[in-house]
Amino acid sequence: MEATEFLEIVARVEDNKHQLKANVTNRLSLAQEIVAFSNSGGGALFIGVNDAGTFSGLERKDMERLSNLVSNTASQQVSSPPRQSANPSYFHIGRVGYADCRIQWRQ
Repeated sequence: MEATEFLEIVARVEDNKHQLKANVTNRLSLAQEIVAFSNSGGGALFIGVNDAGTFSGLERKDMERLSNLVSNTASQQVSSPPRQSANPSYFHIGRVGYADCRIQWRQ
């Protein structure tokens, strides 16, 4: 993802296709987001920026933890896992990291 695309998404208000989270630690909450996106045709969960558009970013340890959390939650907490990559994709703006979790509708 290009920085300009990310900044444009963050500048908009959250909707049923784009959700912003400063960080994700709760499996149940993450599972609810995955199911909601899956049931509504897909969407993207951007981690490292909060609802107000404040950028917190992610450290490397957060990225490693999120890879495991997203993969495990999608496969173990959701009865019909959505089509998605097992791991979020990560990108940087300057030295700050962010995660992009794309959830697609399961056919």
